[in-house]
Amino acid sequence: MPDAMTIDTLIRNRLHELAEPRLAEFNRRLMPGVGRHVLGVRVPSLRRLAAELARRDDAAGWLATDPAGMSFEEVVLRGLLVGRLKTDADTWLARVAAYVPLIDNWAACDIPCSSFTAIRRQAERGWAFLMPYTDSDEEYAQRFGLVMLLDHYVNDGWIDRTLARLSATPTHGYYAQMAQAWALSVCFVKYPEKTLPHLDGGSLTPGVRRMTLQKIAESRRLTDPWREIIRQMRTRQ
Repeated sequence: MPDAMTIDTLIRNRLHELAEPRLAEFNRRLMPGVGRHVLGVRVPSLRRLAAELARRDDAAGWLATDPAGMSFEEVVLRGLLVGRLKTDADTWLARVAAYVPLIDNWAACDIPCSSFTAIRRQAERGWAFLMPYTDSDEEYAQRFGLVMLLDHYVNDGWIDRTLARLSATPTHGYYAQMAQAWALSVCFVKYPEKTLPHLDGGSLTPGVRRMTLQKIAESRRLTDPWREIIRQMRTRQ
C-alpha cells in the first residue's frame, strides 16, 4: 500500500501544477485572516482532485497526517476528501470533527460543508453532533455549525427545528453572524410563511436581522408580494 508521503507528494505536485498566482492574490483578498499560504487553485479543480484521491487506498491515511504547514488548498482538499470517502458513521463524524479546527476562513468552511451529505443519512444523530458547534463562541466553529444546518437541514422534515435554532442562537463574530443571516434568508425564500415570524419580532440582534433582510431582498427567487413585505420591514428598521 502506498504510504502517506507518496500521496502527500502527489497532492502538492498537483496543486502547484494547478496554481494560478493571480487567482491566489484575488482569493487572499476575499479571505481576511486566512493563516495559510494560498496557491490559487480553482474550486472545481479541487473537487476533481478529491474525487480522484478518494479512489486511492492511502487516502484515509492522508487525512490522519499532521496538517501543520498545509496550504489553504490542502486544507480544503482534506475537507472535500472527508465528504468523499465512504466509511461508518462513527469514523465519518470523527473525521468531520477533526477538520473543523482547521477552519480559519469562510471558504475553508463553506466549500467542504456542501459535500458533507452523509449527515443526511443519519440526520438525528447529525443534528446532535452539530448543536455544540452552533453554540460555540468560536467564530468559525459556529459558522461551520450554521452552514451545515443551511446545507442539510432546510427541508420539510427539519425546517421547524432549524428555524428555531437559527433564530435563537447568539452568534459570535462577523462570519458567524453572516452565516446566520444567510441561512435565515434561504429559509425565508423556501419557507416564507414559517420564517417570517422569526424575523418580525423575533430574538435576532438588530445587526443579524438587517443582514438577513438584505440577503432576502437580493434573492431573485422572491415573489413580488413577499418582496414588498421585506421592503416594508427594511424601512421600519
